[in-house]
Amino acid sequence: MIRKHLTSVVAMGSSVVVVVAVLLSLLSAVVQLSHGYRHVIFMHGLLAGREEIKYFEKFVAECHPGTNITFIDKFKYLKSFDPLWQQVGEIRPEMMKVMSENPDGVHLVCFSQGGLICRGVLETLPSHNVVNFISLSAPQGGQYGTTDYLAPLLPKYLTKDYYKLFYTKSGQRWSIANYWNDPHRQKLFYHWSNFLAVVNNQSTTNASFSPAFRKSFLRLKNLVLVGGPDDGVIAPWQSRLAREQFTFQLPSFFSGQSVADLLVLRVVGVPLTI
Repeated sequence: MIRKHLTSVVAMGSSVVVVVAVLLSLLSAVVQLSHGYRHVIFMHGLLAGREEIKYFEKFVAECHPGTNITFIDKFKYLKSFDPLWQQVGEIRPEMMKVMSENPDGVHLVCFSQGGLICRGVLETLPSHNVVNFISLSAPQGGQYGTTDYLAPLLPKYLTKDYYKLFYTKSGQRWSIANYWNDPHRQKLFYHWSNFLAVVNNQSTTNASFSPAFRKSFLRLKNLVLVGGPDDGVIAPWQSRLAREQFTFQLPSFFSGQSVADLLVLRVVGVPLTI
């Protein structure tokens, strides 16, 4: 069995400060894990664009001069609400081009919803050469609830009712609905979620690609999950660490595998290193 490394980082502080601090911590992780100055691919989050990478670029330039960074300039701002598989399908060729130009390997740095997009790319690209995947405040366990970041769009008092829209054919046209994981409506989540339930091998309506997803994902050398209770991005905040809040059922052919080997499916009860 190929041994992989999983690190989760818990960040504390106000939302603005944490986003900056976590980006800096994130780069430190890249520097520690990489051998040489590998190319970095940065994927933005929901309702965002190039401004999200400014602090990261500045820190890279200061601490790792000469490192090339590619910003994925697609599905910005309102376009980020497009269905996730559509985004993965169009972003994958962009990343493949960078990978082909850097045969020694690249790093993926992916923020918020971008972390799920990067996960989708990794699991559906069997020839990728990503060395380190850094998932920054990304809802790897799904979204349930709202934060200051999403409050203008998703009022908190309606949290228990969003499933009525999100778990429908029309609702699944919105990216956030693709990973809305209502713990009180799990059967509906398994039935309607056409992204997160699929990559988690939980979907009851879509074919399982878990063996292929797993094989592709395991090409990674290191996985770094970064998040904390005060960054104001994802609810519940534990979702970004894929921890106890969302525990996924493991098929028999994955029995005995550790969470360090696989993010495609969550192994219940395996602690993460903090």
